[in-house]
Amino acid sequence: MKRHYFLIIFIILCTNCQKRPLDIITHQINNSEQVQQLINDDVDTVINQIEQQNNDIILEIIENYVSGFAFMIEGNFTGSGNKEIIGFYEIFFTNGNIYTAFCFVCDSSGKKIESIYEIKYSTGEFNEVFKNTTGLNEKLGKFIIWRDQIIGCFSDFNKNGKDELYLFTLSGVNFRPNFYEFNGIEFIEIIEFEWAIQITFNDINAKESIITMNNKIPLEHMYNIPMNLPLNTDLIENNNSYIWNEDIQKYEILSTKQKYFRWDNNLKQYEEIDQ
Repeated sequence: MKRHYFLIIFIILCTNCQKRPLDIITHQINNSEQVQQLINDDVDTVINQIEQQNNDIILEIIENYVSGFAFMIEGNFTGSGNKEIIGFYEIFFTNGNIYTAFCFVCDSSGKKIESIYEIKYSTGEFNEVFKNTTGLNEKLGKFIIWRDQIIGCFSDFNKNGKDELYLFTLSGVNFRPNFYEFNGIEFIEIIEFEWAIQITFNDINAKESIITMNNKIPLEHMYNIPMNLPLNTDLIENNNSYIWNEDIQKYEILSTKQKYFRWDNNLKQYEEIDQ
């Protein structure tokens, strides 16, 4: 391509050499650096156009992989070192429920998708009641935003070279998190929570990779009720701290504290029981 450009320029110069003063021709030849820059700029433009076309093809595949594309995030979710994108998909006729997500891993060139992994995540649309109750903040990484609301974060919080997903799920009155990380084969949940009506972040210690969750469980929903509870207990609140265990590739409980509450019919709220 460069030779072609130089040939054209040479022909133009030769064609007009008798009509132009010698100093003008000399000036044009001495400015070969400018000519080279024009050639380089043109090559860069073509390369950028090709890269954009490849990127558009990848995005089109993601957007049409399954029905109901909602949004996407880009990170390092499998540790491949290549371009990786997670696409989230929603069911529009249910007034906005995310029903699945897929992680698309590109090859080293970034021109095509090499692997696809499903992430078994689903949630209903968050409403104003749950908008500010997750406890999510920047210590857990970049926000995951859906329909103008923060539903999670992603980052390498446990410092093992892969981004984890810290997502919240709303299903009926049940409001709980789902934490995912790629284990080399698939995306798995890295904390196993007991059933609770509401689980939120209480504290986030990024330096030690420790997270503390506030966990509220009404007794009427418990399968195994603990012994020796305070009289008239209606709800148990657990504050569990979890620390990353690299050996088992999951979080494990570091400490736990419990509080007990009874329902006050007059105030229409739970009141803590003094012990």
